[in-house]
Amino acid sequence: DFLPQGSIYTYAVVGTTNTVVVTPATQSKTVVGGAFPVTATLGGRPYTRGLVWTTSDATKATVSSAGVVKPIAAGSVTITATDPAGGLNATDVITLT
Repeated sequence: DFLPQGSIYTYAVVGTTNTVVVTPATQSKTVVGGAFPVTATLGGRPYTRGLVWTTSDATKATVSSAGVVKPIAAGSVTITATDPAGGLNATDVITLT
């Protein structure tokens, strides 16, 4: 729907909490089989691309800016999603076999 010319519509999202949650908090994956996404929410809303994704060990797995994990070798790795605005973060511990 379009607004009439000259009209202004303000849309604001106000949240009571800005907690980052990565789901699931732990998981097991095989190294063979390609990449898989890690999902996150910020304040209860799906929010993946705006987060900063990091890996604890790039020799075990890499993670893209969209939260897609690519396994490289067997072992355990922690993927962290951080909200750059609030500095809050959450982790996903992944066991690669």
